[in-house]
Parts: sequence; structure tokens; C-alpha cells
Amino acid sequence: PNVAASAYWLVREEAARALEEMFAAADNDGVHLVLGSGFDPRDLVVYVCAVAVAAALDAGVRSRWTARPEKAEGALPEESAF
Repeated sequence: PNVAASAYWLVREEAARALEEMFAAADNDGVHLVLGSGFDPRDLVVYVCAVAVAAALDAGVRSRWTARPEKAEGALPEESAF
């Protein structure tokens, strides 16, 4: 789009037109806009790794510290309605 931007942006044609209209309207109101992004790929990598580690730890802890239903004390018989 033909607007002030913090980097080079590729957007669909209809999005570019909408951005140009929005920037023009803002300019008419005396507001200066700059197209940018708050996305930081490092944040995504940290999040994905944290979720994977948490899932692995949870599975490991669960398998070590949780009795399997068939071996648990006081387990309900299979024919139970509960």
C-alpha cells in the first residue's frame, strides 16, 4: 500500500485500498499513522517451546504419579454405572 510504514509490506489489493483510504481519512483529521506490526517471532518460538515442555513434563509426571484406573485402590468395577 502507498502509506507510511515501518517496513515493506505485501498485502492483498483490497486491503491496500482500505489502508490507503484509512490513512487518507486520518491525515484529513490531522492524525499521522504508520503501518507496523507488534508481532515478534521470538515470542512465538518461546511460547511454542514452553507449551511443548509443559506437555512433556505433564505427561511424565502423570505417568509416574498417577495410578492407572485398573490398579487404583478402590477403583470402581467396569460394570459400574459411574
